[in-house]
Amino acid sequence: MFALETPWLRAWQFITPNHGKSGYTRASLPNTPKPRVEDGPEEEGPRLRVGSIHMLDTLGLPRDRRGIVLLCGYIAVAAFGLLALLTPPGDPIGWGYIAVAVIGYFFIQTRGLTTFLWLLIAGGGVVVAQAGNPSGWVEVGLGLVLAGIGLIHVPAIYRQQPRPHADLSVGLAMAPAHAGVVPQGDSSRFLEESQTQTSRFLEESDPQPGAGANPASTPVSLRCIGQLRLEAAEHDLASDLEDKPVLAFLFKYLLAHFVLANPQVARSGLGDELSPGVPEASQRERLRKQLYDLQRNVAPEVAALVHSNRTHVWLDLRHTDSDVAELRDLCSRIRERGSLISADLAAEVHKMLELTAGEFLAGFEELENRVNQGRGTAGQVVAQAREAIANQRAELIRELAEYQDAMGEPEASINYLRDALDALPSRQDLARLLVVAYLKTGQSARASEVRRQFALNLE
Repeated sequence: MFALETPWLRAWQFITPNHGKSGYTRASLPNTPKPRVEDGPEEEGPRLRVGSIHMLDTLGLPRDRRGIVLLCGYIAVAAFGLLALLTPPGDPIGWGYIAVAVIGYFFIQTRGLTTFLWLLIAGGGVVVAQAGNPSGWVEVGLGLVLAGIGLIHVPAIYRQQPRPHADLSVGLAMAPAHAGVVPQGDSSRFLEESQTQTSRFLEESDPQPGAGANPASTPVSLRCIGQLRLEAAEHDLASDLEDKPVLAFLFKYLLAHFVLANPQVARSGLGDELSPGVPEASQRERLRKQLYDLQRNVAPEVAALVHSNRTHVWLDLRHTDSDVAELRDLCSRIRERGSLISADLAAEVHKMLELTAGEFLAGFEELENRVNQGRGTAGQVVAQAREAIANQRAELIRELAEYQDAMGEPEASINYLRDALDALPSRQDLARLLVVAYLKTGQSARASEVRRQFALNLE
C-alpha cells in the first residue's frame, strides 16, 4: 500500500546500521580498504588508529561538529528523562524524553526531524515552567539552541540522494553524450548511495573532456584574479559552474595547480581533497562521478578545458585567454630582456598590474569549507598560488619602478611599491626602491620609516 522509497523510510534503513554514513564502506566487509587516518587530523586526531575509527562507525557515533553537539544534547535529554523516572514518586514523562533521545540519535544526520524533536523538547520545557518548575526554562533554551543547530546543513558525506529506478539509472549512464541525456539530480553533491552503474561505465570507458566541443572554435576568456569570470562568445559561463560547489571547487583547485606550473594532479590526491577521511574505494568512485559531471554537465567550453587519464587530471589552457597566463608570459619576456624596459613594455606593465589587481580565486576558503569542511590541503595550494602571483607582480613593479626612476618620475611607482610590500613584506629589494622614490620626492621622513620597518641598512 505504501511505497517503500519514501525518504524517511530509506533514512531508517540506511541510518540504523551505520548512522547515516552510507557513503562509507562497512568495516566488516571483505576487501575494503582501511581509512587513511592521516588525511583527516582535525577529525580523527593524529593518534587515532584504524580500529578506533571502525569502533566509532560500529557504535554509530557522529564525527562532524554538528553531529557531536546534537549527540551531547540527546545525552542530556536522556539523563533528564532518567532523573525524572528515578526521582520519587517517578514521573512517567521521563520515558518520553528517553524515547525522543533514542529517535534523535538514529536520525541525527537529518535536518527536519532533528529540528522538530528539539522544538518538541522546548515545548515540553514551557509546560514544565508553567507548572511552577523554573528548570523548565533551561530546557526551553536548550531546545531552541539545538533546534537552530539542527537546521545547519548536514556535511556532504552524510547526505542521501533519491535512488532512481535501476533500469533508468543504467539507461542514463550508458546514454551517449551527443544524445543530450544527462543524469538527473544535483551534480555538485556527493552521492551517499551506490553508484554502481555510473562507476562501472566510467571504469570501462573513462570519458574524454568536452566531448563535441572544439576549444579553438569558441575562444574562452578566463579571469581568476578577483571574482572568477569565464566567458565564451560574450556569454558568462562562470555562474553555472559556481552553482555546483563541488565542481567549482574541483575546477579552481586544478587552476591553482596550473598557476604553480604543476598542472597535472594525481587522481588519488584529488580524491583526498574532495572527500577526506573516506575509504579509498569510495574516494575513487566519487571522483569518477564528479569528473563525469565536470566533463558532461557544464558548458562544453568549460568541459573542453578539463583533461584526464587513468592517473591524472589537469586543465589545458593553451587555447584560453587567461590573466594568469598573460602575467606569466609578460614576466618571462621581461626576464629574457635583461635590461631596462622600453616605453612600450612599461605601458604593458601598467595595464597588466591593473588587470591583476585583486586576490586570486577570491572567496575560495568559503567554498572549501562547504565542500570538505576545510579538512584538505586545497587552501594551502591556493595560498601558494597567490604568493606566486604576488611575486610575479612584484617583478613587474620592480622593473616599472626602475624605468620610472630613469625617466625622472619616481613618484609614479610609490603606490605600486607599497602595495607589493603589503603582500610580500620580505622583499627588501622593493623596500629599497621605495626608499629611493621617497628620497627623490623629498619625503625623507617616510624614507626613514621604511628603513626602520624593513630593517634596511643605512647606505
